[in-house]
Amino acid sequence: MSILDKLLSARTTSLSDASVKAYRNAYESNIENIGEHFYFISQKKYLERLNKLEDSLNTKYSLINMNIMIRINEGKPTAILVKARAKLSDSIAVEMVEKLDDLELPDYTEYKEKIDALQKTDIQKYIVNSLILKYGLRNKDLNLNLIKNTRKKLVLDDKQNYAIVKAKEIQFVINDYKTFKSYGVKKFSLERKENKHLYNSIKSYLDEGHTFLLDKKNMGRIAESSLHSQIRALTGGYGTSSLFKMVVKYYRLKGDLDMLKALSKTRGTSLELISNNYNKA
Repeated sequence: MSILDKLLSARTTSLSDASVKAYRNAYESNIENIGEHFYFISQKKYLERLNKLEDSLNTKYSLINMNIMIRINEGKPTAILVKARAKLSDSIAVEMVEKLDDLELPDYTEYKEKIDALQKTDIQKYIVNSLILKYGLRNKDLNLNLIKNTRKKLVLDDKQNYAIVKAKEIQFVINDYKTFKSYGVKKFSLERKENKHLYNSIKSYLDEGHTFLLDKKNMGRIAESSLHSQIRALTGGYGTSSLFKMVVKYYRLKGDLDMLKALSKTRGTSLELISNNYNKA
């Protein structure tokens, strides 16, 4: 059994074929570019070799993330690599903002008006798009279990994502998302009094019998491999990445640093290092 197979077999939740393929690609790329036993060399030596590569920042992030996962599974220290991964994530965020002006993005105000109009005609599409615009959520973030708060203590699976409908708010608990290893569990709330329409829509969707935000016609959970295609369909082909860039561009042009920082927390992406660029239209 290879070290990667050992890592995959240790997981308590299943992975889609696409995720397994991505893991194997990152593992094999590490072997090709860093060395066959890349997970045994010191963290500093690994970073020296990684920094010499001419690959994209996203590729380097994938490589270092694979090394971190293996080292954690093998009980090896990762503090230096985790810190380097966080800096790499910041650099990716900077690169994303620098490219915003070159992208053909929808106009935020016009797009939001179209989404708001869907509240009574397509409640699922309204909820999904509204959560992306308000919190900058990614595909996996939106794979939400919808549950009602009860007097009994809720027992939550720490590998799942939840929208817990309470009397005055909806609490989001996001365990399964792209940058969990860097930011941990994300928890934030949607106050009913501050966003009555979105609160009522999510509550109504749950009351209709939907226990998953993204579900099949029979209301069962969709496969993880279908997240990308379903969310693209619900967002008019844009997807979460393009819409997030649209949102960042909108608040950047407004010079709203507080909103950008709030988005960085709910999305799980550090934007603090590029705060000085937001007021430069």
